[in-house]
Amino acid sequence: MYSGLVETIGTVKKITHNKGSSEFIITAPAVLSDCKLGDSLGVNGTCLTVEKFDEKDFQVTAVPETLRKTNLIYLSEGAPVNVERCLQASARVGGHFFYCGHGCYASRASHGSIMARNSRLYLATAYRLLYTIG
Repeated sequence: MYSGLVETIGTVKKITHNKGSSEFIITAPAVLSDCKLGDSLGVNGTCLTVEKFDEKDFQVTAVPETLRKTNLIYLSEGAPVNVERCLQASARVGGHFFYCGHGCYASRASHGSIMARNSRLYLATAYRLLYTIG
């Protein structure tokens, strides 16, 4: 579970494609101070498992199904990504509960607008298609 609030903006350092999967190395030191192998991190709203990490970078792999149903397939090296750690049961929730990363579809924005303090984005996908799994 996640709060849905972006904790930090990371940068895609390296992408390696292998048999339909993609391995990402992402620079995001702000979320790694208490990281452990096997932890989950939300990357652009997608729950991914930490396979390797050091004090500034972490490595995750997106399998073909994840690439088909998220925006991760469109990332390139140097791209910014939203990164968030999972909620801890003992922590205060500053946003809302968000079951991150197990999405069913990726969609392209049809149009949008930027207002003084808010942005509005319209998706090309019909709402009835957004939650068909689980």
